[in-house]
Amino acid sequence: MLAMSSLSSQPVPGWAIKSNINNSNSQSKSIDLGINTSEDEGIQNNSLENAVDNSSSSAEGQNQNYENKNENSPENEFSDAEEREIEKLKRRDREVRAHEMAHQSAGGQYAGSASYSYTTGPDNKRYAVGGSVDIETSPAKTPEETVKKADQIKRAATAPAQPSGADLQIAARATQMKMEAQAELNKKETNSKDKKTSNSSEINKNKKNKFKNKYLINKRENSYHNSTRKISANQGFAA
Repeated sequence: MLAMSSLSSQPVPGWAIKSNINNSNSQSKSIDLGINTSEDEGIQNNSLENAVDNSSSSAEGQNQNYENKNENSPENEFSDAEEREIEKLKRRDREVRAHEMAHQSAGGQYAGSASYSYTTGPDNKRYAVGGSVDIETSPAKTPEETVKKADQIKRAATAPAQPSGADLQIAARATQMKMEAQAELNKKETNSKDKKTSNSSEINKNKKNKFKNKYLINKRENSYHNSTRKISANQGFAA
């Protein structure tokens, strides 16, 4: 575009300059020979004027063509196929960036930064055509935390409008991790219930034993009192 603008000046074509030189030589020769006539001078003047007029017309025509080309160049810079390719790349770039942004937003503390792969379009601009976001998928410290983490990983994997095959695999892995953590929680809860039941049985058993011991003590005390009364009665009779 800059090279074309620099051609907007109007140089005199080489053939017109050559014509002027030839006319000058003809005039000098005519003067030397003394045979120059007014008719010859008229012809020479007409030839010179025509040459200059033709030169000006040619230069103006070239300049007009350059101006028209400059005016139309922004619209005709790319072919129809190239325009379609550029629009396709723009649309793909928007889709890729929105896709990875959805992963990153839903992943929260477990998601890394997005990385992209690019291609260069006909307009020499780079467009994102692929991308990825790393996400941490290892179990947490406790089963309770693992369940919450698995839920968030699954939300992050399925956040885009159209999850990829890799996204769905991560979602399935998160589901499996949650199931394993939930099973561990259920086992822990069952063991806790069994322990409570065992403790309750032991407490009840201790209560029964305590009541039984108290009954035996009371029985022995009553037997002792009865024996004492009998001895006292016998002694009374003896008296």
